[in-house]
Amino acid sequence: MLFRSVKNIGYLEDLKKTYDDPVAHFKNVAKEMTDEFNINNGKTTVTLNLSKTMTPCCNIRKNFGYIALSQVYNKLNLNDFFINRQASLGLNYNLNNIVKLLLYNNILFADSEAHAFARKNRFFEKMDFKFDNILDSFKYLTRYNPQLRQWIHNQICEIYGRKHEPVFYYTTNHYFEVDQKKWKELSEDFNAPRLDPILQLGIFVDSNRLPITYVLFRRNPKDLPLFNVALKKNQSEYFIGRSIMVADNTANDYVYLYHILQTGNGYIVSQSIRNSDKNERTYALDQEGYKPIDEGEWYKSRIITRKIEVTDSDGHKKNKFIKEKQVIFYNSTYARWATAERENILMRGKDLIAHPSKYNRRHPKTDVHYSRSVELEQNISNGSLKKHPLSIDSKKLKEEELYDGYYVSSKDRKSVV
Repeated sequence: MLFRSVKNIGYLEDLKKTYDDPVAHFKNVAKEMTDEFNINNGKTTVTLNLSKTMTPCCNIRKNFGYIALSQVYNKLNLNDFFINRQASLGLNYNLNNIVKLLLYNNILFADSEAHAFARKNRFFEKMDFKFDNILDSFKYLTRYNPQLRQWIHNQICEIYGRKHEPVFYYTTNHYFEVDQKKWKELSEDFNAPRLDPILQLGIFVDSNRLPITYVLFRRNPKDLPLFNVALKKNQSEYFIGRSIMVADNTANDYVYLYHILQTGNGYIVSQSIRNSDKNERTYALDQEGYKPIDEGEWYKSRIITRKIEVTDSDGHKKNKFIKEKQVIFYNSTYARWATAERENILMRGKDLIAHPSKYNRRHPKTDVHYSRSVELEQNISNGSLKKHPLSIDSKKLKEEELYDGYYVSSKDRKSVV
């Protein structure tokens, strides 16, 4: 049996001077200490009444997972940032807690401010503000936006450290549901190329994949990432070194990529095998040279020289050459996805063959992707539809099946990793 000392009470001879029966007294003390320990550290029995129902509209669920986000928030000292600035605003609500709610909600649930407000009691923070306070806070968040980005950048540099070279630049488009009439007026003011309420978000991240800063642009005609413009705005302020633009096939404009290389920066772009030239498709289907990555995944690569035609400052066209590394990937999961996606298109195409009157010039082109002879014309005088025979283009279908699961990534020679 093992014993350990819990409390030293002295010698029995000395205790007799104070207590009539010191042994009995301290046995009672020991029992009380044991009972207290068991209450605080022992097992607890909880009784549940399964027949009892909750009060209607009562929601006592709490979210524990956001604690990880809260730790990062506190580590970046964002509490200090907002509390210090609110001191001079005279607000009747806590700006810092509103930011916390919006941040937690956007990461965990990714929905609207109204939904965020509805679930504010799920968090263990003091969220005693009104929905109108959230809307009012936006003007202050807009005012402090540049300072906030610089603050976060400085905190990351100090706490985690930065790797400023190379830096990667990613873009994505955001669509907003807004009043179309109002958006049309804004589009005309900004001379936007189209009426869709779409903004392009570009974000710089360091080599540790930690964000540095971001930029917003209205959608440009070719939907190209405005890399050089974004870099010029932020390079000196955030000490950004050589940067690599990472984009999908919307950026496969090699004249545009050539100008990126001329600034000393680089690119990594992906593209569809189906949209590549015949040489690249043949290389992809040739199974020689592939190396395994994981189960159902493999790749191979080569260095190629790409010829492009650029226009100089005098308006003369010249041939330029870009050396790049081309990597072909195969992924079995992506192959299954492509097969399922094509099956949906085939089903819609077969439905159009059975019911050709459903087709009109505004019908989605994907619905007739594998259909032939779909030139349908409408007789304006009587509204009748001139029907042409439709059939599945089996040759096109079989050719595209060959490339299921394959995709290509191209990198400038200096960005090879």
